[in-house]
Amino acid sequence: MKNNRSAKRYSKALLLYGIENNLSDDILHQMESIHSTLTGSLKLRELIINPIISKKIKETLILKIFNFKNKGSKEIIRLLIKNNRIKFLDQVAQKFIELYNIFKNNKIAIIISATPLEKKIQLQIIKKIKGSSFSEIKIINEVDKSIGGGYILKIGDILFDESLSKKIEKLRRGLTLNSYTK
Repeated sequence: MKNNRSAKRYSKALLLYGIENNLSDDILHQMESIHSTLTGSLKLRELIINPIISKKIKETLILKIFNFKNKGSKEIIRLLIKNNRIKFLDQVAQKFIELYNIFKNNKIAIIISATPLEKKIQLQIIKKIKGSSFSEIKIINEVDKSIGGGYILKIGDILFDESLSKKIEKLRRGLTLNSYTK
């Protein structure tokens, strides 16, 4: 819990800095890069949390790997290293992305389908959803063959389950609950 609070504080400070200096979009791209890189690289995550590696080496490596373009991102790295919080870098990046999307009233729509969706279909879904009060919607397509067909759409706390497996389950439940007698 404490880790999450620390990450939220650092990311909130970074967002405020970005807003004040018109750098929030640039910082967002850098935080997305950090998150995707750390998610994909176990070695880099291990290097960051390794207590034997000096703070200066960590700072140099991270700044070279991510090649930050603005002062805010560089300073948050330096601050995390100085305060021995660099192990929370991925959490800070994730929280920043989350706070940025809240600030911009952006929503992330997760579409779970049995097969990957074509870009054309994703754009149609965005058009349908955009009629609501969201300023921007980002689509993430996850594949789950167990749903059989159809899709499951998640936007925040809202869930639309139009999957084949759900329809079969409803039908099965309906048949077992209703006892038809002649």
